[in-house]
Amino acid sequence: MVELERYKAVIFDLDGVLVDSETAHGQAWRMVFEDAGKPVPEGIPDRFIGVSEQDTAKFLHQEGGFSESWQELMERKGRNMQQLLPSIGAFEEMKEHLKTLSLVPMAVATSTNREEAVLMLRNNDLHDLFEFLIASEDVTNKKPDPEIYVTACRRFGVEPSRVLVAEDSPSGIKAAKGAGCRVIGVCTGLSKEQLSAADEVVATTAEAIKRMASLLKDWEAEGLIE
Repeated sequence: MVELERYKAVIFDLDGVLVDSETAHGQAWRMVFEDAGKPVPEGIPDRFIGVSEQDTAKFLHQEGGFSESWQELMERKGRNMQQLLPSIGAFEEMKEHLKTLSLVPMAVATSTNREEAVLMLRNNDLHDLFEFLIASEDVTNKKPDPEIYVTACRRFGVEPSRVLVAEDSPSGIKAAKGAGCRVIGVCTGLSKEQLSAADEVVATTAEAIKRMASLLKDWEAEGLIE
């Protein structure tokens, strides 16, 4: 009997999957509106979970009727995030959970810019667990376009069908599925129904990691033992 490996690599989204940062992103955008004396739009941050910084800035620029460009708004939001970054923590025992997947290479693919992403990973002692990070400025087309996951799979040198992904947003799930990966949705910010396009949905990242470990080990359950 020969065991045939099915999954060879794992990719994690960052915000709302590894670190509890969605509230901070929302607060940073609220500060932009408050500092300008404008009413804060409803639904921040939930409306923009999984949406790139650029697209979020464009939406809010139009909604708020700002005289500044959307690029200037994004810069202001970024300065606010710098103030909030030290308070952003990883989900409980994240490092210990991730170590259970240490036999396979892991990466992060995020719509957040590289500087913020690196700081969040380093502040929570997670940076060294990953082979590489792909951030918003590393791709031309943002989620839900599959480019970020196609790029990550190429970096691994692994077919997308052999890659497991954890995502917490419809746009992220669409991107990973579009690339051909198997996706586990994580309900840290949105409901199971909102993440129903994933191959399966769990409540926490810890549960997603446990499921990944099972899929990585349980070849027979996948029908892959000859």
